[in-house]
Amino acid sequence: GDAGKQEEEEGSAEGVKAKAEVAVKQLPDDLILEYLKGKEDSLRLNILDLGGQEQFYSLHLLVLSRFGVYTICFDMSRLCSTADPADKAACLRNLRFWINSVWASSSAIEDGNVGTAPILLIGTHKDKVPSAEEHKAISDLLYEEFNRNQAFSRVQQYKDTVGDKRQVLWFFPVDNSAGLKDPVMVAAMRMVEECVEEEEYIKWRVPFTWLDVLETFRKCGKSAMSLQETVQLAADKGMGRTPDVSLEEEVQLMMEHLTALGMIMYSTEDSLRNLVILSPVIFLVQPLSLIVCDFAIHLEPEHKAARKALPDLWTQLTSQGVVSRKLLAELWKGFGNVKELEFLAVKYGIMVPLVKRGSEEDDADYLVPSILRKDPLDWPTDPPTFVGYLVIAGKQTLAKSLYGSIKMEEVKRQGFHPTGILARLLAKCVSWGEVLIGNARSEAGTDVSDLRGEEAQLSFGSHVFRISLAADQGCIRVVFFVGNPLEVVHTLTRLCSEVLAECAPGLACGFCVPADGGKWEGASGEERLHEDIVMLHGIKGLEWAVEMEVGMKISGQFCDVLSLRQRYGSWLLPRDLEGEYHIFISYRQGGFDSQLTEWLFHKLSREVDGSNMRVVVFLDKRRLESGKNFRIDFSRALMRSILAVPLVSWSALQRMLKLVHDSPCDNVLLEWTLILELLVCGRLKRCVPIMMGAPVKEGGEEKKLVRDLFADGDANKLPDVVCSEVVKEAERLLVDEGLKPSKDMYTRTVKQVVAQILLCDGVKAWDAKGSHGGAGGGVAHQR
Repeated sequence: GDAGKQEEEEGSAEGVKAKAEVAVKQLPDDLILEYLKGKEDSLRLNILDLGGQEQFYSLHLLVLSRFGVYTICFDMSRLCSTADPADKAACLRNLRFWINSVWASSSAIEDGNVGTAPILLIGTHKDKVPSAEEHKAISDLLYEEFNRNQAFSRVQQYKDTVGDKRQVLWFFPVDNSAGLKDPVMVAAMRMVEECVEEEEYIKWRVPFTWLDVLETFRKCGKSAMSLQETVQLAADKGMGRTPDVSLEEEVQLMMEHLTALGMIMYSTEDSLRNLVILSPVIFLVQPLSLIVCDFAIHLEPEHKAARKALPDLWTQLTSQGVVSRKLLAELWKGFGNVKELEFLAVKYGIMVPLVKRGSEEDDADYLVPSILRKDPLDWPTDPPTFVGYLVIAGKQTLAKSLYGSIKMEEVKRQGFHPTGILARLLAKCVSWGEVLIGNARSEAGTDVSDLRGEEAQLSFGSHVFRISLAADQGCIRVVFFVGNPLEVVHTLTRLCSEVLAECAPGLACGFCVPADGGKWEGASGEERLHEDIVMLHGIKGLEWAVEMEVGMKISGQFCDVLSLRQRYGSWLLPRDLEGEYHIFISYRQGGFDSQLTEWLFHKLSREVDGSNMRVVVFLDKRRLESGKNFRIDFSRALMRSILAVPLVSWSALQRMLKLVHDSPCDNVLLEWTLILELLVCGRLKRCVPIMMGAPVKEGGEEKKLVRDLFADGDANKLPDVVCSEVVKEAERLLVDEGLKPSKDMYTRTVKQVVAQILLCDGVKAWDAKGSHGGAGGGVAHQR
């Protein structure tokens, strides 16, 4: 169908019938061959017609692959000189979506470079736009709009003769009404065959027995068969006779090859390994189209039966976008393999399991993001805090063009229009939000009232945000309702990367901040269009420029590191000293301890406190400033913290085992001594030690990273001596802050300091589910 154009024929039975297209329709194998007579050894082409309704976009990703040629159709009357500007913009926007979709889903690494499938742009309605001058103008417009897009390198040219001049167009202008009497239509069909003949994959050699099995697949009339049936068929066709390769091994090789070509679908996952899908369109797309469609125009026999049998569940599907397992069983009872269909729908993000506590197994609910309604969401009463953009583009484009300071117009031109991807991202976000909330859900289950087809109000724990399709800007807009945007940025970028890896491996994503700093200004629902944005991640991104202390040019003006921190501080991990801290992390530098505390700092710095503001964390290597007394700085930070997190590890204790009365001051022991003193005087509210034994070698102790800290009894081996230098330094630091040391500090031994730290309720790293207090290797009490 024409890209971005759906026929508007409301109010009549004929109109409904015209609009009720299918998601993917398989056309007769010989449709092209019939009109390419006279050529020997003609190729057999499998032709799929992809429906243009937006609800189907998520299903298209199931059938797009590198092994094909793609024709993208558009109505020339929408791009000619007399076209309405708004309609022209919409047509170009949808063309960009389809071009990018093909490129993203068909990209593969070939000889070290990204290769993708050939594309033909087909301009229809030549009977309405017959002028060669108009065709040339449309071609120039297409080139201007898309030539900087990676996918355009695979768009095929049409070469024509106008009068005595040779004309090259970036599309094929065809007359639909003339059919094959139009020579351009035939030229386009021949170009399809030429493109296929040039592809390396059709020259790959395979055993004749594989082709024999494939031919049986095609003619058997089944959409799927069991693995056991497939192995038996392979044996009957003579497979399994190759030396050193068993029948089962050769069958696996054949199915991997045919799956890569998109001819069948097979997975070694436990839930699917006994199923061989012979026709992905019939097996997968057809049943999924019963739940992913526009119910205003689609009413299949299965729909009628389900609506009659389960009216309440049918209403839930059509009004809320939530389908129950009972309704799926009714809709899919004519297809078979319902459990496998359900598994695949979840695997590919078509459906998202929803929490529904206290329900029976057959009463599970799933969210279907692609069919959520499109009416706008109300804005919450709490005002937004920040706004940013999730940009999706080809990996090379993101690395070489869309980095640093970016014009939003370039995102629109070179980025990937996220329609279709948004539904899957929404599914991931809902699923992750369910994981974070877990058992906190009520009996009613998940609230879907804040979910729409092109926007949603979501939360990751206490981090509330809104994502929406910024159609005119070619990206996803993210509005924050939390004082610290970092957790949402981190998680949203990770989830989007997962979506792209699953369905569009040629794409990558990056988060961008408005050049003005991204703080929300104005009323809640007020739209703001940002002309300049700044990439947050990656080489030459904002984080990189600050960490490398090189600054960067933004909107034509150079900004030094100090200016970047002042303007974009909310989007960056903190550095330097602050007046107060929520959490102080104490640890012994080196090895796994340093890695763990670095991760802990990153994770905690993305969190918010009870006032919805950023949690402020002290970690020496992120906070201490060069040229200053580090002991004074870290002790003041500790005295201005609410919670201390000492990492009591095997590595930290090893050095303490050698301490004697007159040893130089051990800074870790000094920090732990101060923690105990600050707990006594009430300056420190809590201490939560993280306990870790010695690192476990790879493959040891049930895949644990560390051993039980108390297993070797190192805490009991600590010296029973008072380190005078530690006591002296602790006294000085406390007195300088106007605090009086306790009497116990002067007699507290190394062993006693560690034992008292371990009495605090903490976390056992070798068993993160447990929490304990205890000293000297005693039995931990559980809570």
